[in-house]
Formats: sequence, structure tokens, C-alpha cells
Amino acid sequence: MNKEELLWLRRYNRYCGKFMYKERCRRGISEQKISRGVCTRTELRKMENGDIPWKKMIGDYLLQRLGVPTEYFEVMADARELNGWRDREDICLVVFEQPQKAQQLLETYQKKYYDARHVCYAYMLGAARKDFRANDNGEPSGTAGKPILGQINSNELTDILIIVVRYFGGIKLGTSGLIVAYKAAAAEAIAAATIIEKTVDEDVTVMFEYPFMNDVMRIVKEDEPAILEQSYDMDCLMRLRIRKSMMGKLRARLEKVETARIIE
Repeated sequence: MNKEELLWLRRYNRYCGKFMYKERCRRGISEQKISRGVCTRTELRKMENGDIPWKKMIGDYLLQRLGVPTEYFEVMADARELNGWRDREDICLVVFEQPQKAQQLLETYQKKYYDARHVCYAYMLGAARKDFRANDNGEPSGTAGKPILGQINSNELTDILIIVVRYFGGIKLGTSGLIVAYKAAAAEAIAAATIIEKTVDEDVTVMFEYPFMNDVMRIVKEDEPAILEQSYDMDCLMRLRIRKSMMGKLRARLEKVETARIIE
């Protein structure tokens, strides 16, 4: 175990012991009563002071006597010590436009962190947000990829890939703990990223006779499409770009202009 892992373990032991001590005192439970048949009072004091490693089996018995669900404690403890969790992982968020890049990026990070226990990810592609995937990479089903994808959905993002690389730090988080940790990692990555907003646009080309120029320009002024191309002669041509959701309205108005015709 290296120095970083030892520091993380000590912080975890201190937190567990401090929580145990505070809860025991708050409930007025004596050392003798809570430790009876589970551990010695000396061992209990050392656990509460963080002087010895937190023993999972003993800790679960003691927590049960305090009336604290062990699953809740595990999640809360790891959430409180999230800085320790962050010390042991690398969070990567990459925005990309082509699906082929997803696999390339994944392979890059899998090679870079070849010694990691898990390289979990989720991505969402396309304006319709129908092309997506979540991968737990060996974590219990639904504890890694799904929470990451959930954060992508909560922020209504697309064309995005989030990779969370996890090194095992010696503490088993449990199912709920993993969900909390991966969700928090993804949320932090999104919060630190620069979100690029883009609209889904469509183009339309309209031809019309010169005398009806004012009618067309009035529509352009009111609906505000981008003018990509224009030519003016006896037969005029204009190529416009507008948000997809507004294209139906623009086409309908243009088609009502006398002599105007849409070029498909």
C-alpha cells in the first residue's frame, strides 16, 4: 500500500470512528453496552479514535446497535470523504461530433490507465439523443455507467462522452456507494466543462420573381433566418438557414408569396 492509499485509509478510519463516537454519545449508549459480545472497550476506543482500521464486520454490528442502517452509513461516509475518492480517480469529459471518435477516445484512456480497476463511461450522440450507451466495465450492474448517463440526461446534453477511471482504494463502497460516487464524479465533470450550445438547423432555397422581393424580405426580417446565398435578377434566388423547429412555419410563409417556389 503506497503513501496516498495510507492517507486515504486513515481519513476513512477517522471519519468512521468520529461518527460512531458522536452517535453513541448522542444516544446515551455506554461503551460497555455497545461493545458487549462484539469487541473489547479498548478496541472500541481505538476504532472511535481512528487509531486502528475500521473493521467492516465489527462496525456493522456496532451500527446495528445504534440503529443506523449499514448501507446508509457506507454511502454517507464515502460521500463525506469524497475528496478522498476524487484523489483516487481521473475524470475525463470530452465533447465530440463523430461516433467513431468515441471508441478511439475510450481506447486511449484504457491504455493510459491500464492499471486502473475500472474505466466506466457513458455517451450520448445526435440531436435526437437516440444514440447512447452506458458501460459499467466490471462494476456491479447499473452502478457506474447508468449514473453517469443519468447526469448527461439531467443536463440535457448530447454529443458527449464522460469517462470515469477508478482505482480501488481499499474500501468497498457497496452498490449505493458506487452509484453516489459515479454520479458525483460525472456531475463534477459536467460542472467544470464548457457547454457549447448549438441549434439543429435546416436549409431551404426559394426562387421568386424580382417584383415580389419586398414580400420575401419581409418574411426574412420577421423570421430571422440566416441568409447563406442570394442572387437578384428577373428570377431571384435565396438560400436560407433556420432552426429545424421553425422551418415549417418559414416554408409555409414563403410558399404563399406569389411566384415563389421552393427548390428541393
